[in-house]
Amino acid sequence: MATLEQDGAKSKYLRMGIWNVRSIRCKEEEAVREMKKYRLDILGVSEAHLRGCGEKEVDGVEMVYSGVTEGRVKGGVAVLISENLKVCAKEWRCVNEKFM
Repeated sequence: MATLEQDGAKSKYLRMGIWNVRSIRCKEEEAVREMKKYRLDILGVSEAHLRGCGEKEVDGVEMVYSGVTEGRVKGGVAVLISENLKVCAKEWRCVNEKFM
């Protein structure tokens, strides 16, 4: 098991969570705040309601997402990866609005 460094202390554990946000478009900073509050390394988000697929950085956290490409914006998934782990993410691929 890899050793992670969190807030200057080393840990053997990977902290993950999931959140159904029902649209992350205006809640990205809130998701990052909650992620940091609970010291999560990875946060999976359902019902992200984002169009297309891509990645962006929000307050030091990497957010990758996959959503619909045409039609009404519904569904969609996203994964937020902490600063400590984003260097470990080598590749990701959009499959559809439900899988990444």
